[in-house]
Amino acid sequence: VKSVLSDMKAHQNDLSYFVKKGWMAQSTADYYTAYGGFKVKTFYAYAAVQAEVKSLTPLQYGDLSDILEGATRGKIRCGIGHGEHEPHGCLTFVSLLVCIGKDLSEVEKHILFFDIDGTLIDEEKDIVPESAKRALCRAKKNGHLLFLCSGRCKAIIPDEVVGLGFDGMVGGCGTYIEYEGKELFHHKLPRDLQRAIIEDLQTYHIDGVLEGKDCSAFRHDYWMPVVKNIFTENGSFTAKTQCFWEEDFIFDKMALWYDDSSDMEGFKEKYISQFDFIERDPTFYEVVPRGISKASGMHFVCDRLGIDWEQTIAFGDSANDISMLRCANTSVAMGGGNPILFDMVDYVTSAVMEDGIAKALEYLKLI
Repeated sequence: VKSVLSDMKAHQNDLSYFVKKGWMAQSTADYYTAYGGFKVKTFYAYAAVQAEVKSLTPLQYGDLSDILEGATRGKIRCGIGHGEHEPHGCLTFVSLLVCIGKDLSEVEKHILFFDIDGTLIDEEKDIVPESAKRALCRAKKNGHLLFLCSGRCKAIIPDEVVGLGFDGMVGGCGTYIEYEGKELFHHKLPRDLQRAIIEDLQTYHIDGVLEGKDCSAFRHDYWMPVVKNIFTENGSFTAKTQCFWEEDFIFDKMALWYDDSSDMEGFKEKYISQFDFIERDPTFYEVVPRGISKASGMHFVCDRLGIDWEQTIAFGDSANDISMLRCANTSVAMGGGNPILFDMVDYVTSAVMEDGIAKALEYLKLI
């Protein structure tokens, strides 16, 4: 594992080498070449070694199994004749960890960061599955810290999610952070910038929601179907307050929708130096102040709480989760989520309503 990891680090700027060695899919290499941000993770080395073991002949991994079983006094039983543990003789990631001396009976404590929509909540049924609720409860009882890490600002996080017992939250794509109910960080846009943005949104004929810790604001003449649905949905959240752009309010980020009548390119050109525009679909941008992201929120939390970065695990499903998933030590994508995530994460679990969260926590030996 150390040898493979060293080789990876030596060639981390040559992604064609990763593709040639079978360590990375070509689509993933193309993504990192275009957008940057690639970093070598220890998990990649484990996966590479596991792939090598799986390529062995039955006789070879049968012999390997006997050696490992003897050396670990039966802790590893992964070869021929041990179907109770590994029916096909494949050395799993957990077995690899054991064979390099990691005692899984002493479960390490981790900090887990969860997206909400499409990760905890099924976006069609608008519910958190019971399996996820039970799994989160078990993870917390095992001593792991649980944090929401969502594009939603605090004002529009459903009570059902808040009531799941999270230790803290990174809200609004990193613009707001709290721990044990206490505010640790809040990045507010200056008042003059807020007023200028509202004027320009009117000028460029762009619809959307201006989101803050305490409220979300809408145009009086909102017209995009998604915005209409959000306005109705928000009214059902008892913790939610909403207002209109003409009123006095504070916002931290934007969710903007547009159509052929809008000049989104003009608006982007004017504000691209101050904001990151995250394209969520062809008519929707999530707009966040530059330098602020889910990843920056994770860093803040770990620094403040003195948590080793090796203990971070992130769960997400969409494009606005990329920064979070890329920077976590271990990353999990939800099945049914955006396929662009699948080749860049450490594990792809099942969809939300197929017990995705519970299966992921079990796979990672957190519960």
